[in-house]
Order: sequence, then structure tokens, then C-alpha cells
Amino acid sequence: MDLGERHLIRPDNIKRGSLLGRGAFGFVFKGTCRLRGSNTYIDVAMKMLQPVQPGANARQSAMIAYKVRLARRIRLSLTTF
Repeated sequence: MDLGERHLIRPDNIKRGSLLGRGAFGFVFKGTCRLRGSNTYIDVAMKMLQPVQPGANARQSAMIAYKVRLARRIRLSLTTF
């Protein structure tokens, strides 16, 4: 993506918490995010979208990536309920 650095959140500044809900498009988790340049944390909602199958003409690497994301989603749904 072409987002500026100030719009990106570093993975070490955000922590996923408990599951709040799930729907047709994925899961929503409670989380905390550290504000840039401080040690202040704020509560956030994190949406994890379900994987979308790439299609019949997709490259093999796209299909492998989809299968990995799908397996993680299945594992997540089994461990959070």
C-alpha cells in the first residue's frame, strides 16, 4: 500500500486481546495500541478479515498464501470459542 509512515502502526505497538464478535466478513477483537512517541496505550477494535479465495487463474503463490490464511482462521476460531 502507498500509505505514509505516519499512517502505519508497527506490529510491536499493537496487541490483540479478547474476541468481541464475528460475522460474515471476519472477526473483531479488543486490542490496545501504543500512541506514537509515547508510552500511552488506547483501547482499539481490530478487525481480522476472512481470507478470500484468489480464483482459478491466480498464481500458485497466491493460492498457497490463501490456504495459509484460511488455516490460521480455522485454528483461530477453534481456539477462541
